Amino acid sequence: MTTGPQSETPAAAPPDLGSFERLQAELEAAVAKLGQEDLPLEERLALHARAVGLHARLEELLGEARGRAAAIEQAAGSDGAGDAAGGVADEPYEVLHARLQAVVERLEDGGLPLAEVVRLHSEAHRLAARCDHLLKTAQGRVDRVTARRGDSGSRDPAPPPDPPEDDEEAPF
Repeated sequence: MTTGPQSETPAAAPPDLGSFERLQAELEAAVAKLGQEDLPLEERLALHARAVGLHARLEELLGEARGRAAAIEQAAGSDGAGDAAGGVADEPYEVLHARLQAVVERLEDGGLPLAEVVRLHSEAHRLAARCDHLLKTAQGRVDRVTARRGDSGSRDPAPPPDPPEDDEEAPF
């Protein structure tokens, strides 16, 4: 017994295996194939359903990555000092800054798998937080030294004497 013709093709279940990059490449191939004019309707509908499923899974993966990135940022913001386990606690500022620059360059180059982007993003936040902590600590030391100089009564050195008023001696 039939209930009548179906007017909609059921959406394909989103694929859940594979890397973000593989799924993205598959979605791009499906979209390109959908652009072909000579594609039969049934094949077009099936391909469209597959593309919708791929897109849904990619959105899911992006949401998970955004959540992990937000957690990383929150953790970096709450613990600006870095940690010994992360290997940044005892390194000097110059070394940390150079490492941070290298990580940023890798991220800017692009072409990295999503998992590597998330890992590098985490490392960049940890390094940036540690650099920020070291800079703030150094600024605090400078402020304390400056405050002690002001409290001890020492004054800024006297300004240089005014130049001679005789215009004939001036070279210009």
